[in-house]
Amino acid sequence: MTLDLKHDPRVKDPVLLSILHRDWRECVVCGEHRGGLSLHHVFNKPRDDLRENLVMLCGDGVRGCHGAIEAGNRETREMLGRYIYEHRPDIIEYLSRKLVRPNEPPSRERALAWMERRLCFPY
Repeated sequence: MTLDLKHDPRVKDPVLLSILHRDWRECVVCGEHRGGLSLHHVFNKPRDDLRENLVMLCGDGVRGCHGAIEAGNRETREMLGRYIYEHRPDIIEYLSRKLVRPNEPPSRERALAWMERRLCFPY
């Protein structure tokens, strides 16, 4: 038996994206809307357009908090990790399902370890 390493197909939902742009009116990191707002996919492989994989950040991929996250700014990533940990258990649940290993159940611990590595937030 061979292991299928393909990711699930990406979930694309332009209707949800437009709803979130309407409803989420501030950056989850700084509380501002400097340079506009953009949705950031927490987990990028695949970049599922699901509420539990999205956060609103100011700027875009090169400016504001969104740019700082993409550039690997440790302080900004840590603030995003704190926000997710304190306010978005749905994201942690999503990560626990996406990071599952073959023949193992979803793992909150694996999700938190991924967040610690990627978002520099000690849990």
